[in-house]
Amino acid sequence: MGKQLFGSVETAYGTASAMLCIDDDQPDQFMIHIWGSAVANSALLMAATRDGKVVKLIPTVIFRVSEQGHIYIPSEADLTQEEKLFKTHARVNLVDNGKGGYTGEWTDSQGATRTVRLDYTNDTVSDLEVVRCATWSKFKSWARVTYSVAQQVLKSVFNRPCEK
Repeated sequence: MGKQLFGSVETAYGTASAMLCIDDDQPDQFMIHIWGSAVANSALLMAATRDGKVVKLIPTVIFRVSEQGHIYIPSEADLTQEEKLFKTHARVNLVDNGKGGYTGEWTDSQGATRTVRLDYTNDTVSDLEVVRCATWSKFKSWARVTYSVAQQVLKSVFNRPCEK
């Protein structure tokens, strides 16, 4: 993965948490995941064009999150009027802050301008030490514990349990 950043997006309903993912092989596509108590959990695939330090984003695909926590693309017919307006009218302008992140603003379908901050990286992942399990039994034990921890993380993020 090229870049993964965390931050927030101001919405008409309050501030939402956000995660930006940019793949090395698709640098002109930004995937932004949005979640929080004030908004519906969702994700957006956005076309990115760069002009110096400025990145302009236009929504191309709206994703929803199912009750089970799966991300899916609703059909055009299933999009709400608000989603249709967002997809056709919303625009995001981000500025590279020179520290590996972005700050900026977005304009919604009603013309309101709101702030975006995607500048927190989780660099602790590089500090992880890989430990190989000596046996299949030990691996299964590790996997059960890891699944349990992951389930707790997802519950806290999406306020829904993982589907078994």
